[in-house]
Amino acid sequence: MELKPAPADLEIESHSCLVCGSDEKTVVATAKDYDAGYDIEWNIVQCQNCGFHFTDPRPTMDCMLRYFYPEDYVCYQRDNLSPLTAKVTDMRWNTGMYLLKREIEKILPDPAQGRILDVGCAHGQILEFLMERTGWDMVGVEPVREIAEQAIKTGAEVHVATLEEAGLDSDSFDVVMMSHVLEHVDDPDVTVREARRILKPGGCLLAFMPDHDGEDRKRLGSLWWGYHVPRHLYHFDHISISQLLEQRGFEVLKVRDTPFPNLQAWNIEYQARGRGLSGAGLKLFSRYNPALWPAATAMGIYFRHTGNRRSGIMQVVARKSVLWDSIPDEVKKRRLKNENAMYKRRGIEALRMEKRKNRSWEERRFYPAMLRRNRPLMKRFSKYALKNLLTGKPTFWGADLAITYGCNFNCRHCFAKSSLADPGKKPMNTQQWKDVIKHLLEADCIFFQMQGGEPLTHPDLYELIEACEPGRSLVNVITNGVLVTEEHIRRFAELGIIRLEVSLDSAIAAEHAAFRGISEKEAQEVFDHCMWVVKRAWDYGIGGGIYTTVSTESLWTPGVQELISYCRENRIAQYFSVAAPVGAWQGRYDLLINAVDREYLRLMCEKDPLPYRDITPRRAFSYGCPAVKETLYFTPYGDVCPCPYTHISLGNILEEPVMEIRRRAMKVPQYRDRVDICPVAEDHSFIGRYISKTYGADLPADGRKIFDFHAGSAYSGIERGRVLPTDGT
Repeated sequence: MELKPAPADLEIESHSCLVCGSDEKTVVATAKDYDAGYDIEWNIVQCQNCGFHFTDPRPTMDCMLRYFYPEDYVCYQRDNLSPLTAKVTDMRWNTGMYLLKREIEKILPDPAQGRILDVGCAHGQILEFLMERTGWDMVGVEPVREIAEQAIKTGAEVHVATLEEAGLDSDSFDVVMMSHVLEHVDDPDVTVREARRILKPGGCLLAFMPDHDGEDRKRLGSLWWGYHVPRHLYHFDHISISQLLEQRGFEVLKVRDTPFPNLQAWNIEYQARGRGLSGAGLKLFSRYNPALWPAATAMGIYFRHTGNRRSGIMQVVARKSVLWDSIPDEVKKRRLKNENAMYKRRGIEALRMEKRKNRSWEERRFYPAMLRRNRPLMKRFSKYALKNLLTGKPTFWGADLAITYGCNFNCRHCFAKSSLADPGKKPMNTQQWKDVIKHLLEADCIFFQMQGGEPLTHPDLYELIEACEPGRSLVNVITNGVLVTEEHIRRFAELGIIRLEVSLDSAIAAEHAAFRGISEKEAQEVFDHCMWVVKRAWDYGIGGGIYTTVSTESLWTPGVQELISYCRENRIAQYFSVAAPVGAWQGRYDLLINAVDREYLRLMCEKDPLPYRDITPRRAFSYGCPAVKETLYFTPYGDVCPCPYTHISLGNILEEPVMEIRRRAMKVPQYRDRVDICPVAEDHSFIGRYISKTYGADLPADGRKIFDFHAGSAYSGIERGRVLPTDGT
């Protein structure tokens, strides 16, 4: 293809990084424009601070519109296709539209109605399709008048302006949709902020854009379709789009790749153009040639199964955060600087390229080998698996037992001793705990986790472990490690617990001590003792593990990163608990992990079986967050809560059966449906709607008031008679 010389009056300009504002950048690639056809090489640069990629320098917006959006630009084409191409294109288009409709239905509060804005609606094809098939109120924004006039003919409300110029009402849309828009606009920062302003509280931004980190870009280089220079000013990937949105008040719910075959057809055409084909040869490899689409589909499948297994288009779903206004301004300003962003990017990229590790024989002995040796336990696991298989629904299988709120530490994040402990309430005695455990065993509970407070401060801990019948169930003990002696470990081994988890929050002794409220003099001694407990547990045949609490501030610190490396190198199981705005951290929304942190933890747990979170799929049947669906938390007073961090009482085990309590709680959507994030620590809507109501209330708060169970429901209709003894008899 013969390219034209650059326009004589072309004006170009340079910009700072959109995500962090840094001026430090390096050229990493060059690409040519095969649509407008000018013989100009455009630079793709990478920010040296945060790793974001963008086109720099670039034409001024006036020159961009004048020279680089020709009349036959792909987004303006509609009626000049051959009959066969038009028919096949319509079939493909309708398939894509039905998938888009389904995605919008998933994020609407009520799928039957909603107000949707399509930014950059072009001819209004999406508006027309959705208006004909739904009851949604469709609105479009299109800055090019000649194109917008065709969209107006669909009958939709169309504004001939940019999003910022349209002057739309605040809090007026359920969904703002941007299909291949953010990479084109001059300042996505302004566009994103305007989208947030016009969204209703809890409303969602649905955006589509090329994935710069996709395997097709890495394989095809400068001839990758997604560069589309100079019209694509910004080249987003999973990390950079998450950072951009979360720094502007959004909560990123999902970022995933969708391998549309027609985009691989663009890649084929770009390869032909880059190799100088023209005329009939170029027409043969045109993206509009239906004969190419099988090959394009095969390319998409290939890229999705090689390298980092990502290619095509990113689909981003981000919700207007209801917590954003509660975060201090100084924290927002600090986040805009995007410190350590390059370090985070490299950490995530390194994990993506890792090969998946398998459990060694030593690590496998606790589950498969244990089941083979233990027929009663295997029988109960088989019953659990069969029930899941036949019903297709989650089955209750685990209990977190806070047997005491007594503790020898004053941890920075404490929720038990600082919030839930109530001197005015009488905790259950040992016999009552045994009755509760017996009731849970009868309800087919397989897994018991002893925690507190500090469980070793309970005088009858061994009796309670025995009551769980370790031969028929799995028992885990979580401790801060300081009180554990050789005798404790020996006794735990005799009783048959499967794991002893020790709370450690940094590989730097002074940091761990500060987090746990330990004096500097004792810091190194306490740290060394905790590590001894973990190693000694393995010597006794118990799975020694480490329990680490992380926030968005602590996850990337040297102490936590060293601890992660130590556990992975020494093959020690490490459980991650993420910061929740409860207990001593009540209202600390600035500590919540973000999408980048979540991706890092997800990849680590996916690549290696030893690091894990509760939401990590670890069994054949996994339903995301296990709260209520699979596990429940029991306080020393008999209150039943969804999890240790959700301080909302669903009922009391001394007054009604556990399965009745669970059945009622399953009415809450976050507990009924699959949720792949932690609601109390990562779901801003859940925190704003439910958790914030517990602030200032007596804890655990009454679930009837928080979750607003309707009158006449199972909750209000229950006769709350005693099902377990309350006097120890």
